[in-house]
Amino acid sequence: MRYLLLVLLLLTFAGGCATNAPPNLTPQATKAWQSTQVIKAIDLLRDTAIAAQAATPSMLSEATTRKVVLWHQSALEVAHAAPMGWQKSLLIGLDSLTTPLSSAEKATLAPYVALIETVLKEVLS
Repeated sequence: MRYLLLVLLLLTFAGGCATNAPPNLTPQATKAWQSTQVIKAIDLLRDTAIAAQAATPSMLSEATTRKVVLWHQSALEVAHAAPMGWQKSLLIGLDSLTTPLSSAEKATLAPYVALIETVLKEVLS
């Protein structure tokens, strides 16, 4: 129950943090700051997948964890390689990552996927 409360609090405050860059930043620095927030959320998904797979009993299969880690690597490459439009690409990739998962695995990753979606949508707006 504590875990769920922590995740809900994180999701509640994460949406407001994505667009509230420090006021003294230039427009380019603001975009870089927002990109960093997206990358932090992506890292959190990867870290959670690894921890869930290492838990006893395992909450994610090794194959699913591998998919998440590979998606994370690809997402970082896309974010660094594509100066514009990478946010939409990440949303599409995130959807293709989660679609084939079992319902239990989706439930395990759902709060973190929602966090990434929220941050990405805030950056896009």
